[in-house]
Amino acid sequence: MTPSNDLDRRLTDFLADGPSSATERSIEFALDHVAANPRRRDVLSVLRRDPMRSPTFTGPTRVLQLAAALAILVVAFAGGAFVGGVFNRAPVVVPPPIVSPSPAAPSPTPTPAASPTAISSPSIAAIHVDLIEHQGQDASIDITDRSGDLVSAVSGDPGDGGSVEDGKVQVVADATDPKTLVVTWTGMPCDTTHTLDVAPDHTLMIKRPSCGGDALPVDHVLRLTFAAPIDPASVRGSVVTTAG
Repeated sequence: MTPSNDLDRRLTDFLADGPSSATERSIEFALDHVAANPRRRDVLSVLRRDPMRSPTFTGPTRVLQLAAALAILVVAFAGGAFVGGVFNRAPVVVPPPIVSPSPAAPSPTPTPAASPTAISSPSIAAIHVDLIEHQGQDASIDITDRSGDLVSAVSGDPGDGGSVEDGKVQVVADATDPKTLVVTWTGMPCDTTHTLDVAPDHTLMIKRPSCGGDALPVDHVLRLTFAAPIDPASVRGSVVTTAG
């Protein structure tokens, strides 16, 4: 505590308890002290009695001062509550963004089933073969293969005379090549033009124009080679004579 405040306290206590009058010297000393040590302002003077203050501040003036002090306290309290509310305010909850559902992926377009591939017919081969003959005129045969298995065709060497019943075809396997069939039929020396149709099931159809005379019959031989061995017993054949 400073000396000036201590002196104020003592002077206050003295005036409150002491005599109501003082000597002239004491008054002069007190005035000199007040002039040399001015009092600090008391911010709460309106709330408590100050014996050093003039007694004229009473009544309505005192009430107004108290009201003003209370107003200041209310404002200070409200300001503190407001600041506290600002800093202690609950955090604002931000709602999560609404995610729009992704559009459904388009269903894959079903691939149209492939139409069954048509089985192509075997290619038709045409082969011309000059036949070997020992008598009569030159003879030949034109072959049409519809089986797709015929690889080659050549003439065989016939013996003398005829050995096969008229209208029939003899089919045997070649002794040295199982893929080759030896086909023999009997005709006349005047039979010069022949055609052979090989069906898909290897059926043989030989056609020839008719011719007449007293000559002796002769054989014609044809060697047919296929892509794979064929059982000669499964091959049917015939000779058809057409009108000349």
